[in-house]
Amino acid sequence: MSKNVQQDKLSLHKKGAEMILTQHRISDNQLLPSAEELQKIEQVSHGTIEWIKERAKNEQDARIRFNDNKISLATKDIRLTHSYNFTALFFAFIVIVLFTAVSYLLILSGRNIQGTIFGGGTLLIAVFYLFRIPRDQSKSISRNNQ
Repeated sequence: MSKNVQQDKLSLHKKGAEMILTQHRISDNQLLPSAEELQKIEQVSHGTIEWIKERAKNEQDARIRFNDNKISLATKDIRLTHSYNFTALFFAFIVIVLFTAVSYLLILSGRNIQGTIFGGGTLLIAVFYLFRIPRDQSKSISRNNQ
């Protein structure tokens, strides 16, 4: 853990006038202040170092709990999505089999045109549904990565 220093410059030239914007950022991602700062703080107020260390430990524990909860939530979401997809495919398969059976029964009963149209429509809907699923999942994956 260390200090990160970043300096950004933006130059704008407009008909002879020049404007330069400089932004200088220092971010400190350390949990505790530097040793020199801790010595100064301890001289001013005794027992502050222990308080600071305790607060830093509490903050780190809270971050770990937050990350664990986030991972748990993501895992539950993946499980629910998987069970939803499996259930949807299972019921789609059942509907396709039933519609194909109805088409077969229509053809056996002498209604060849209706049975063929019903069976062809079932096949077209099944193909559309099965090719639509991977496309929808890739869209949701790309949306989640943004």
